[in-house]
Amino acid sequence: MGREINNIVLLHTDNADHTDLRRCFFKENLSVLICARLCHLCAIIILSVVLLLCSTSARAGSEVGIRIIPQSMEVRDDSVRIDLKIVANGIRIPSEQSLSLVPELHYKGKRVVLPPVVLSGSQRARFDRREETVDPDPKKIEPYHVWIGVRRGSSYNLRYRVSIPYASWMEHASLILKQVSKDCCTELLLANDVLTKDINLTPPCAQPGVQQPALATVPAVRVIREVESSAFSDMVNYLVPKDEPVKVRTSTATAYIDYPKGVSTVVPSFGNNKAELSKVDVLLQPLLKDNMARFRHIQITGYSSPDGAYYDNEALSKRRSEGFKTYLSRHYDLQQCPLLTAWVGEDWEGLRKLVNESALPYKKSVNFIIDNYGIFEGRERYLMELDGGAPYKELLRDYFPKLRRIEVMVAYEVRNVTDREASQLLYTHPELLSLEEIMSVSHFYRPGTVQFREVYEIAANLYPDDITANVNAAAAVLLVGDTKSAHEYLDRFKDDPRAYNNYGVLCFIEGNRAEAEYYFRKALKADAPKARKNLLKLEVQP
Repeated sequence: MGREINNIVLLHTDNADHTDLRRCFFKENLSVLICARLCHLCAIIILSVVLLLCSTSARAGSEVGIRIIPQSMEVRDDSVRIDLKIVANGIRIPSEQSLSLVPELHYKGKRVVLPPVVLSGSQRARFDRREETVDPDPKKIEPYHVWIGVRRGSSYNLRYRVSIPYASWMEHASLILKQVSKDCCTELLLANDVLTKDINLTPPCAQPGVQQPALATVPAVRVIREVESSAFSDMVNYLVPKDEPVKVRTSTATAYIDYPKGVSTVVPSFGNNKAELSKVDVLLQPLLKDNMARFRHIQITGYSSPDGAYYDNEALSKRRSEGFKTYLSRHYDLQQCPLLTAWVGEDWEGLRKLVNESALPYKKSVNFIIDNYGIFEGRERYLMELDGGAPYKELLRDYFPKLRRIEVMVAYEVRNVTDREASQLLYTHPELLSLEEIMSVSHFYRPGTVQFREVYEIAANLYPDDITANVNAAAAVLLVGDTKSAHEYLDRFKDDPRAYNNYGVLCFIEGNRAEAEYYFRKALKADAPKARKNLLKLEVQP
């Protein structure tokens, strides 16, 4: 006798545009003895009926299935608050089976799993409780709510509210719902559905200072280790970055432009030019927006490969650099910016660089020819004759095309920015910020939080040789006891007096009290009040 199929109804909410998705669940009363053999067949059946319309409920005005309706997603007090409404109508879960609804945040390979909501048959619930008692799984996330003995004809409502620590990547994450069925011996992933493609959070540093009412107490999901900042915050010190009165920067973009035969001007619609020109757009648009930068000059250099006659190549590279200058002047507001052009008729140095970075077996021979024969002394001919001509053919096919390019170098001065502008540029164009401007963003966050640490680590990555950036990044990671990262920031500066105090804190956290005292005493000349307090703490603490 045939079995009736239950349905799940997912109600997506993205900018108030609701779309119904209906997915079949699993067949009722599947035999325990044959479920292992049929699980793969069941998966095929389930996935083959994705997007089928579910049957209308016998009860007027209600749909059979589960409705997931996002209510709100926002940032408050350094936390992301997620509020969902879950309604289940007219469904039945077989006694030996369960269905888990697992919300997740996804963005570019990063993921946070939220507590699941479980709909369980009574027998399955008993088995799960017994399994948890006998063999508990420390990595298992505690369910937000469990419905046991779900019966057809009943209605179930749940307001799902969770709070997780905010991280910057969550701002444009997708809210995914994973559906997992479980029976006696298998777990089966039914589907991954997008509830909201972009949750579009406002970062805490960009929110107005109005105190908003807090959500009701909700289960906290600890996805990132945080400790109370009071543990080490009174021990570490932060260096004041040097003032950068004029922020002078240079940035470069390389475009491999395709040209129609006999044409040296840029045709945006030709070949792959749209994608290549976007590289230049990514470089220039942030500088033009909001008068962010004053251009000193832009240099456009055209390059040709060594094949062919030298003077022909030189003339071609010159025409193409001039053609790209014309393109820039027509497509961007650069009236006050000098546009300079240069050209390289045969880019032998570029070829040398590509060959040296490769695994070619004849790279030494190529370097020898470039070093010992001039352009007008048969250099290309010697290269063509190398090993019977096979290397030249490979270079002509795989390496010469990479030499034919346009390089755009922009020299500019960046204006000073406000703290709020800095908080936005930090995650989009941190190179436009001074070290002082980057560190000003940390004032928006509580010490010891992920965001606070992230600000200082971005500074250290952007200024890897700056002792201020590294000492301050070490202080931020020491607040959460991350000694491994602290070593990466401090080890090469351990002999600099400005790093002594934080290196002493690092030794203190690692339990090396003698080494900690040694560095605290050395730090007395650089920061006497802080070092004395830390020495006193060593004496007081057993």
